[in-house]
Amino acid sequence: MPQVGEGIASVEWQLGQAEFFLQHMRGNETMFQRAFSADNVTKSRKERELFAYNFNAFLHSVRTAVYFMSACVKRNDDHRAWLSDRGRSAVSRAFMALRDSSTHKRPLRFSLTYQTQGMYEVPLHGLVSPNIKVDLSEFLEVRGPPMITVDPPDVSSTLRAEYMMYYTGDERRKSVIFMCEDYLGELRATVVLGEKRGAWRRS
Repeated sequence: MPQVGEGIASVEWQLGQAEFFLQHMRGNETMFQRAFSADNVTKSRKERELFAYNFNAFLHSVRTAVYFMSACVKRNDDHRAWLSDRGRSAVSRAFMALRDSSTHKRPLRFSLTYQTQGMYEVPLHGLVSPNIKVDLSEFLEVRGPPMITVDPPDVSSTLRAEYMMYYTGDERRKSVIFMCEDYLGELRATVVLGEKRGAWRRS
């Protein structure tokens, strides 16, 4: 097992663990959805609980991977600045909010969110006053069982806004699975890019 002083191998080890926990999360969500569709309350509650366990383990793994990356570049100002810039992406900031909430505030809370698809195009522009609320629920079609989502974290208003901004305009990003896949992909890309620029060393 690589240690923090062993260069990029320690980062890859942590990302491998994150992928392991993510795979279990996928299984938990699938089993939850099956139980939910079958009205099996006990089974669906248990799978959501296991999902939360694996998500917390995923959070720990990616948090440690980022810490190890920082340790790899701490003696090089250019590499350190580059890595800091990589951490300013929307998904990185969203995960920072989740991490800070989970570590320093309270356990994260999970919800269920249905994906919907519009069945009709309803032209509203110029026909309805912007002050009138319009109920479009009858024009929406629910697509499949609910996905597991995470409530906005208990962090500063700035981080909370950045977290919510991450999924604005893309409903898929509300899914915990999608967010984890997005972030893990970004960390793996950082490893590859860092290697090309000589930021890491291999033991």
